[in-house]
Amino acid sequence: MYIKGSRDQKRLQNEMTEIENDPLPLISIEQPDKDSLFKWVATMQGPKGTPFEGGVFKVDIAIPDDYPFSPPTVKFISEMFHPNIFGDGSICITTLEKAHWKKEMTMKGVLLSIQSLLNDPNPHTNSEADRLFLKDKAEYKKRVRATFK
Repeated sequence: MYIKGSRDQKRLQNEMTEIENDPLPLISIEQPDKDSLFKWVATMQGPKGTPFEGGVFKVDIAIPDDYPFSPPTVKFISEMFHPNIFGDGSICITTLEKAHWKKEMTMKGVLLSIQSLLNDPNPHTNSEADRLFLKDKAEYKKRVRATFK
């Protein structure tokens, strides 16, 4: 059994401080429970030039007790229509899978990976969004924008 200790909390605090001191473009983070470093909420603005432009999206981040040895659980709280985001908000991204997670990965990297998906979807996960993204970009854009207007 793994017991989280001060070293884990220090790393996580350092990661949060780094993000606060060197903010990511279009992303902010908050710690809803000031007594726990292991729960974050990120706010992402839709990247320019994408169907998500003009939208603001909330992402729930649950960091496990054995972080950085296991990946965080990340889900969109906001409604999303995207080939890599399922109806419940869960995100299909390889780096968040236990088998592909490396302890050297950081929360900043996780946030950048998610933002990258908004810019450049990897089809073949959410079948309806996938189909529209590949075959009818105008309808895909319309469906995306309907989630935040």
